[in-house]
Amino acid sequence: MACGEILLALRKRHGYTQKKVAGCLGISRSALSSYEKSIHHPPYGVLVRLGDLYGVSADYLLGRTPCRTGISILNRELPYGYTLGDCIEWILAADEEHLKHLLRYFELILPGFQKKIGK
Repeated sequence: MACGEILLALRKRHGYTQKKVAGCLGISRSALSSYEKSIHHPPYGVLVRLGDLYGVSADYLLGRTPCRTGISILNRELPYGYTLGDCIEWILAADEEHLKHLLRYFELILPGFQKKIGK
């Protein structure tokens, strides 16, 4: 999906008008319209503000990932000063054996958690 399509879908999902979003971003409605039509791409600063407004990552806005998780979620503080982003980094760095144990633990403690592979 192109950046413009994503921006349009997010705006509609949130029930915002172009005028409201443009006002929140400090840009003209016509500039927002050109981003939503993929005529122009939003500059870095606008991209960051769009991500904050919609609670998604810049990578999601750019169509690089289907994951909408925004930076505020990744920076959410967990017990002992860790963040959710820290946990993701650990999972990505884990070897296969430790990852299997971690997934098994999730299956045991989280109702509804199931492995996608093998079930």
